[in-house]
Amino acid sequence: MNEKNEGKVYTNSTKNLTVKISEDNLSAYLTINDDTGMIDEKEITKLINTAGITSGFDEAEKLNKQNNIRKELNIPFLIAKGANPLADSDITYQFDKENCYNPEVSYDIYKLDSFEKINKHQVLAELKITDVSEPGLDIFGNQVSSGVTSSLNANDLLGDNVYHAEKENKILALKDGYPFIDNQNKLHVKSDFFINENIIDKDLKIYGDITIDGVITNSRVEVIGNLRVKGNISDCKNKGVFVNGDVNIEYAENARIVCNGILTINKNIRFSNLHSEKKIIGEEGSSIANCLLQCGNNITLSNVGSPFSVLTEIEITALPYLKEMIREIQDKLENTRSNPDENEEIIPLLSSELKEMEEEYEKRMDELLQDELTDFHITVFEKVYPETHIRIFKHSKLIGEELNNVIFSIKDNQLLINEVDRNEEKKSIDYE
Repeated sequence: MNEKNEGKVYTNSTKNLTVKISEDNLSAYLTINDDTGMIDEKEITKLINTAGITSGFDEAEKLNKQNNIRKELNIPFLIAKGANPLADSDITYQFDKENCYNPEVSYDIYKLDSFEKINKHQVLAELKITDVSEPGLDIFGNQVSSGVTSSLNANDLLGDNVYHAEKENKILALKDGYPFIDNQNKLHVKSDFFINENIIDKDLKIYGDITIDGVITNSRVEVIGNLRVKGNISDCKNKGVFVNGDVNIEYAENARIVCNGILTINKNIRFSNLHSEKKIIGEEGSSIANCLLQCGNNITLSNVGSPFSVLTEIEITALPYLKEMIREIQDKLENTRSNPDENEEIIPLLSSELKEMEEEYEKRMDELLQDELTDFHITVFEKVYPETHIRIFKHSKLIGEELNNVIFSIKDNQLLINEVDRNEEKKSIDYE
């Protein structure tokens, strides 16, 4: 086994040549310090012999050629390169390779559910060393037994939307989506989908970042990823749209949207229930009326309510996404139990999922109760109409007159209403 030598340095008698050896004895660098004339190659050879370097010259020359590196004055130049032991490796895939999405085939979006799926940060493959096939050799010609190098280079296996966790020697998904292996044996996750059709009277579950250039009507849509809808979302209040990432929408009417990320509203929302975990943002000129909006963080809107004084509820509350998902699974479980013979296998799966969510809810509620709940606010840049109900946790207020450019916040255990500097608040939103 090679011993560490703490990076020994050798110089010739005239101090114009330096050889430095790495601490692991696996590389040596030559630095030419003299610029007054020609350097005698014999002097270089003599210094290398003095350092005791006997191996790794061909490897160093090969690396220098590959990287187009030449000797330059005062710059260390690789002259010897050792090698760790080379081991045979095996890769174990954590998904069914025979049931994968094929990027060269055009699919009906409703068929995607039959393919292998993967969640963000889920393990796709594991690389394991099986046996040492070649011994390592340091630059002194000594065998090296530590620092085994795999015959499989993980970087050669990385395609789109995947990454290598070096410590665990595993390849993981960078996004939610559908895994596949290309003809160069690279791992990919197909995650971006553009759907150029309307979703009407359908039940769709899809993984990845989805853009729908159409409407969603009377449908149940579940997205494991992010969702952008360019058309109207309507008549989905009973079925619902569930997204575990961000949501960006134009219009919604008589809809239920449940989002675990940031919900962005570009136009108008009417007669709908919207629940977002991280933040709700209403773009300039947008409006919310006759709706229930619940968010686990700050809310920024443009217009709230209606000149006709319809009840519109805007609320910051604890864990709205988890609460809605628990409610959804409870409803599923109740409906499934009404036909136990037909759904015998599904009931225990739903029961287990419900238990996990309830435990997660309790855990996060305990953490939330330990925090100060004072840094939350609801900002409205344009109009707040009468019959708008504002609530931040236990503090609430029913608006009785039209307000403009206001921020609702908690201070000294009271709900306060203040005028907001639109430009300053906008700037803070842009840079969050």
